[in-house]
Amino acid sequence: MRGRKTNLLGLSLWLAATSLQARNSARDCVDSFQDDQAVAMCLYGVYYKGNKDGATRILEEQIERHPSSGWLHFVRGNMADRSARKKYYEKALQLFREHRDYSGQIRVLGRIAVFPEGFKETYKVGALRLKEAREILEDQGLGRLDQADLLMYEARHSALQGDDLDSAHSKLNRAWQLMEEDPAADYPSKRECLRTLTEISLGLQLNDAAENLAWQAVELTRQEGDPSEEASALYDHARVLRAVQAPNHLTRPKVVHRLEDALRLAVETGGITTEIYIRQMQVQMLAQRQDVDPAQVETHLERICTLATPEVVGFERLPKFQEICLLAQAHYRLKTDRNEARRLLEDVYQVRSQFKEIWELLDSWGTYLPLVWGTQPLERALAESEAILDTIEDLRRSQIGDARQRLLSAWADAYYWVAGRLLKDGTQGDNLRRAFAFFDRLRAQALREAIELGRPSAQELPEALSGQLKTLKEEQIRVHRRRLLNLASNGEEDKQVLDRLDQLDRKEAELRSQMAPYRQSVPALPEIPDDLLDRLEDSLDPDEALLSYQIGHWEGYDGGFAGGSWVVAVTSVGSRAYPLVAGRAKLETVVKLYFGQEDYGNPEYVARLYFQLLKPVIDDLPTSVRRLILVPDGLVHRVPFALLRPSDQQPPLIERFELAVAPSAYLWLHWRERGQHSPSAGSAALALANPAFWSSLTTDPPRDEGLIRNSKLGPLPFAEMEGRRVIDHFGGGSLMASGKAASESYLKGLDLEMYRIVHFAAHAVVPGQPWRSAVLLAAGEHPEDGLLHPAEIGRLNLAGKMVVLATCKSATGEVLRGEGVLSLSRAFFEAGAHAVVGSLWPLDDWHALQFFDAFYGRLSRGLSVGQALTETQREWIENGEPPHSWAGIVALGNSDLIPAPNGIPKPYLSPSGGIIFLLFMTLAALLWRLWLAWRSFPPHRLYDLRESDR
Repeated sequence: MRGRKTNLLGLSLWLAATSLQARNSARDCVDSFQDDQAVAMCLYGVYYKGNKDGATRILEEQIERHPSSGWLHFVRGNMADRSARKKYYEKALQLFREHRDYSGQIRVLGRIAVFPEGFKETYKVGALRLKEAREILEDQGLGRLDQADLLMYEARHSALQGDDLDSAHSKLNRAWQLMEEDPAADYPSKRECLRTLTEISLGLQLNDAAENLAWQAVELTRQEGDPSEEASALYDHARVLRAVQAPNHLTRPKVVHRLEDALRLAVETGGITTEIYIRQMQVQMLAQRQDVDPAQVETHLERICTLATPEVVGFERLPKFQEICLLAQAHYRLKTDRNEARRLLEDVYQVRSQFKEIWELLDSWGTYLPLVWGTQPLERALAESEAILDTIEDLRRSQIGDARQRLLSAWADAYYWVAGRLLKDGTQGDNLRRAFAFFDRLRAQALREAIELGRPSAQELPEALSGQLKTLKEEQIRVHRRRLLNLASNGEEDKQVLDRLDQLDRKEAELRSQMAPYRQSVPALPEIPDDLLDRLEDSLDPDEALLSYQIGHWEGYDGGFAGGSWVVAVTSVGSRAYPLVAGRAKLETVVKLYFGQEDYGNPEYVARLYFQLLKPVIDDLPTSVRRLILVPDGLVHRVPFALLRPSDQQPPLIERFELAVAPSAYLWLHWRERGQHSPSAGSAALALANPAFWSSLTTDPPRDEGLIRNSKLGPLPFAEMEGRRVIDHFGGGSLMASGKAASESYLKGLDLEMYRIVHFAAHAVVPGQPWRSAVLLAAGEHPEDGLLHPAEIGRLNLAGKMVVLATCKSATGEVLRGEGVLSLSRAFFEAGAHAVVGSLWPLDDWHALQFFDAFYGRLSRGLSVGQALTETQREWIENGEPPHSWAGIVALGNSDLIPAPNGIPKPYLSPSGGIIFLLFMTLAALLWRLWLAWRSFPPHRLYDLRESDR
């Protein structure tokens, strides 16, 4: 048989799966189908739905009658314990090869690859099996479901190793799409695909997707009439809810309700494994609460430990379930009998030595760490905590692409818990120093690696790979253009464009995985020094303070301590931690409400943010402090600190302090220790202003004008004037490119060593997916498209420079706990920049011209980035300018950087020339205001996207 036999066979397989909605009898499979493959898959469906003994018995009868059927042996291997699978899989593979059944070969090779432990296979051998399966698929040109099967096995193989989860996620998405498109897709495969896709989405902090996928799995099991798997799916959904939603009076009952429904179904259907996991989570949620009847917890504990026996779960899985039993008991006894909890913990150590499944070990940290800290000496507790965090970081370092940035965020609560637990026992001294190291150990790890290690060198790619990459890039260009121009006239077309972008992203992730062997391996990042806090105190001047935030929950779903929200204030005379009464949920709510208002200066929310984030610290700082370095966390990255104040009668924070924002304390120290002056050999500025992005889309001027008018990205009439003012301030050697000349190919071809400052006065797009963000330039020479994406920015040589992004939302984007903001600004740091000036919200074209003209005027006199920005913002406050025009502009990174240490000599301007210039600027301002009035866009609505926003 070459591939799947016929469409008729595909239909029979579909009927075999769907008929099980009304029939769970294994005998019915034999009576209803003649084809061995259909019978085998039908029996597997019966087995999967809970009738394990009946399905296994009938299948063994069929094997005796049809010993040459590879499918019967294959499915029997799926039903067997891991230790017994080898003989069935090897026999099935032999038979599939004899009969040239390529679909069967792909399936059995995939199963061998993802279940290697039971028969001494290694992951390396598993990879060879998958390679063989991939060659079969490509040589035989098999169908969609064969592709889906192989993609799922490849993804699971990556996930089990903890390697390249980004590629695994992409493959699973593709596999699920293929399964949805084909009615012959079997139910067990669809269920397994959804389960794995949910887990990996959660691990990559794709929270909305994980929650949606988990509920899709629930609906799938209900459609199939499978109460056993419905119990498992409800449990998975409860786990996802607990991971992605803040614990409160609304979410906790929702999770409890899911678990109760799941437990009822698991007990009714005899789902022993599912029942154990459900009861384990219930113990976790109840054990530390004061309002819970102890008998309820005891019932769960007794049942877990009764089931965790070799007679019930088998010897192979016994250690895993014994650990669950012991951990659950110890966690509960911690509240009443610490000695007993300590004894149980010693038993956990003994059991853990018998298995080393990385995901199982990491998933239990929430129970394990409180137990260790509640029963062990401080140094032992710290060592155990370090071991868990080291495991998380090793797992993250094994990733490439987007997963390298995302993975740590999934485990941020472990860091929060350890740091908060230390601070709970003392906000000064050794506890503070240790806690601060944990604070910053979490911060911006992927960014730190990019900065410390520089851009990796690469071997030349094989022609096949480089050709695929070129083709992919060209199609991405076409689809991105369509999206940016808003050509989709209705919601369905828009969805199709976004779906195609997702498909292209998945292809790119797969290519990136194939290209990995040709990239230079990344050595381990130097660890955060234990004396980081001491070094910071030594580095800070008497007028400086560094404020580092941790935004966590005070109470978890179990009612126990969850790490809390803190701010650590570091000064030259000492440091101290302050608890923030409002935990993460309340702070995030206030930030979201603030950005939901039309007025960025709304006094209610400005004051609330001030009291929740700053009040405890500001009142306690030395009177000499005039400068704050802020290290935010979570949604605090989006807060416009410059605007915060306790009331309308008091000045905003920027009038009291110079402000700077850093992604981590370690990186700020890194930049500080490398000096205040730019190491760049050049002394000039480069400005790319009002790029003709549209010129790369069409050569038809009338149509071009229509596209601009109908798109969300309008003209920037003052951007070119802004670029000229930058050049005027920095004098000889400075260069401006505008229109078609301000192209992506031009920028990439420049020797950027010649310039201290790179200024972009252009449009930027910041969609939901960070990797699709871009500064919009003209395209220039083929194959550039004018979309300067983060990956391309990271390859520019911007070592030691200052970059100004006079574009919309360049300092904002998706926020990951720990890693920070995946913004355009971040990409310029990866390229080596030391300071980036960006914006938290849209910039008005006219205001940007005026603001940055004043800012560069101060820079050119020898002020630092932070000083120039602060003085400009204070001037605008004094002039009564609205907050939206200045408060969102922030200095990121090393705001001590001085681009012009000795100042820039100013050219002589005659009185007549000065008068002409002033008249011109006045006339331009008047015309601008008249145009605004005519267009009916009042100044207080400038945050809306419109033709003059960037």
